[in-house]
Amino acid sequence: MNYWIVRGDPAQNDNFAFMQPGHSGRWRTKKPPRSWTAGDRFLFWASSPQLELIALGEFLGETGKLNDEGETLYNLRYLTRTAARPLGITELRADPALADAIFLKRGPAASVLRLSENEGEHLYRLLISRNDTFRGIWPDVETTAASCPDVDASAVEGDKRLTRHFRIERSAALAQKKKRAVFATTGRLKCEVCDFEFKSRYGSLAEDFCEVHHKQPLSRLNGPTTTRLDDLAIVCSNCHRVLHLKRCALSIEELRRRLL
Repeated sequence: MNYWIVRGDPAQNDNFAFMQPGHSGRWRTKKPPRSWTAGDRFLFWASSPQLELIALGEFLGETGKLNDEGETLYNLRYLTRTAARPLGITELRADPALADAIFLKRGPAASVLRLSENEGEHLYRLLISRNDTFRGIWPDVETTAASCPDVDASAVEGDKRLTRHFRIERSAALAQKKKRAVFATTGRLKCEVCDFEFKSRYGSLAEDFCEVHHKQPLSRLNGPTTTRLDDLAIVCSNCHRVLHLKRCALSIEELRRRLL
């Protein structure tokens, strides 16, 4: 399935008040993609000053006509109204799952931009997590295993490899999946002990930064062990260090109670 970001100017489009589920429209683009086909999925982006993802639609096909400015005209169908809770550019740029998304990069603004299938599905899930009325638009995405962001994801950790000394193997990929899952659900990477959030304190410099803590320290395990997302916690650096103090050996809940 192909996914596309379709950009529109709020000022020139009456703030998209015409977007109604099932209604059709005609848009224009200077550079029509060669690979788009009828039925492709659209995610509408409101350009400056809004800079946010606002609605869903689908591509119906090119008209075969050009306007007076030489732009290609194409037909589409709106599948939703504009979102009551859109997704802004700052939070999307902080999402590790969208690190390579072209539409979030700074540079010349094309009106239609390709998304990878993973990016399109991820954005859809973020939208429906904020806007219940959007649910059911693309049910195949909601019913895939990925629609519950990596809840069953696992990795074998704790294996010992001989270097100059034995070191416990950890899965960096699983830690990233934990961060993406929490951000997709809550829109934040807040410490589960003290509620500190790096982005709130340091801004964009640390917008996607946090520590990922194993609730059961790998050092206490005997050999390779399957770790699931529920076995991990988002914490700040300070709390992470305290949790690993040998004289403390506290759980997330115990350390949180000490801060009350």
